[in-house]
Amino acid sequence: MRWLIYSLIFLLSFGEVNAQYKLELKDKPNNENLDIRIFRAINGLQNNVADVVLPYTDRSIIPVAIATPPLMFFLARNKDNTFDENSAVLLGLSEATSFLITFGLKTTIKRDRPYVTLKKVYFDTNASLVDPYSFPSGHTSTAFAFATSLTLRYSDKPWLITGLYTYATIVSLGRIYFGVHYPSDVLAGMVIGAGSSILIHSLRKEIFKAKNNILGETKEDKNKTSESLSLGITFGGFIATDLINKFLSGSKNKILKSSRVSVIETGLNFNYSF
Repeated sequence: MRWLIYSLIFLLSFGEVNAQYKLELKDKPNNENLDIRIFRAINGLQNNVADVVLPYTDRSIIPVAIATPPLMFFLARNKDNTFDENSAVLLGLSEATSFLITFGLKTTIKRDRPYVTLKKVYFDTNASLVDPYSFPSGHTSTAFAFATSLTLRYSDKPWLITGLYTYATIVSLGRIYFGVHYPSDVLAGMVIGAGSSILIHSLRKEIFKAKNNILGETKEDKNKTSESLSLGITFGGFIATDLINKFLSGSKNKILKSSRVSVIETGLNFNYSF
């Protein structure tokens, strides 16, 4: 995982040789706590690479998290792949549990976001904001629920695990970078997201039994390794389409600007609006 640490440092610190700070932080108070100091250290690392990469991960995590469980479920069911089908159920329940805990804490604690409370904060007005509260980070809890749930089910696929946690980590750092969360918000989101997935995974036998009862089936949770790659294709497909569509929408070419791609069962579908 050493390369992952190096890549994150590169992303946030050395994206361009002469990265320019967008803030002047020399006048910040000396009595700020560790949470705020770490926030300022990350929030002040504005550079061109992060400005390009982080918006994609920030805006894609919620659509990916919502769409992946049902899409994965129906793809797996169509192929009679019970393992992937059950994985989709666990993923959906993990995300739902994480959301309920996160939303409950947000509406109870009602912590203001950093850009509201602090002075001299870089705030990206295009950052994805679902609600006005800061603690805990909903994007982070969703990203880590997503990554942990699939890691527990596909522990024999290191390439998938590396991709999932790289994605979740970049999403989390982006929330601080954009000025919408403190590091403590992000840390709490990590714990909630991962904890929700671990809880749901521990109850998987009872969940699968309930699912069989509801659907009137007696399917066993068997892993068809030749077909479980549909998970990675589904996940990668959503990320790919988001990146491609962002590129197309910003193109100066009229044909490209009017084009969009989407995920279908057989792959990627290309659409053009006349």
